Amino acid sequence: MKKYLISTTCLILVIFWPIQAQEIAHDAEIPKENRASTPERFSTISEINYLNGLALRGFNLDSQGLLVESLDGHTVYADLNSATGFNPASVIKVATSFAALFKLGPEYHFETAFYMTGEVNKKTRTLNGDLILLSTGDPVLNATDMSRLIRQVTLQGIGRVNGDVIVTGPFTYNAFLSTEVATKRLEALLKKLGVRFTGSIQKGPLKGTKIASHLSSSLRDIVFVQNAHSINQTAERLGEAVGGPRA
Repeated sequence: MKKYLISTTCLILVIFWPIQAQEIAHDAEIPKENRASTPERFSTISEINYLNGLALRGFNLDSQGLLVESLDGHTVYADLNSATGFNPASVIKVATSFAALFKLGPEYHFETAFYMTGEVNKKTRTLNGDLILLSTGDPVLNATDMSRLIRQVTLQGIGRVNGDVIVTGPFTYNAFLSTEVATKRLEALLKKLGVRFTGSIQKGPLKGTKIASHLSSSLRDIVFVQNAHSINQTAERLGEAVGGPRA
């Protein structure tokens, strides 16, 4: 991963570093009281070459947006229609990634786990209690992961649940992008893998003892793959996991 980050950084430097000598001005040399309230604008050779390249490839520059500025916002090195609103398309995944990383941290791992209440009758392979699925919104959870998780439940001697199946937290997997749809599919998957239950499947609070667990890869790796390959499904599920648009 570090290799890709270094390569990307070098590419940015190669494109935008060779600017005219008068553009290289150290902000610290300018007294604070003398700094302009608006950013200083430079016209760079790199910007001109880039825009000319777009035009030669047939792009209408009126439909393009570009802004390259210093981190402190005092200097603008490239600007094209930066005040114009555009459909961000896949770039919006960056905002989703930042929201998730800010809220959860780069080393966060999503957990999906089964808990149980009551006791298991080993002879009849019956849980006299509820089976609870805890989901923290793993955006890359798939059917294979869920099947392995349910098999961990059956290895605990559970083939029948005299009680309810309870789902707590945001839960999605595979192409089932909402908790409601994924919960319905969970019912079918449980039955397919030999776990029957007498009650209903419903939302509810976490309780009981953990009997099976699955951890995702780190959030850092998840968002890297998501953005490197522009995976819409992962971005949608990640957005739901951190609270949707309000996050």
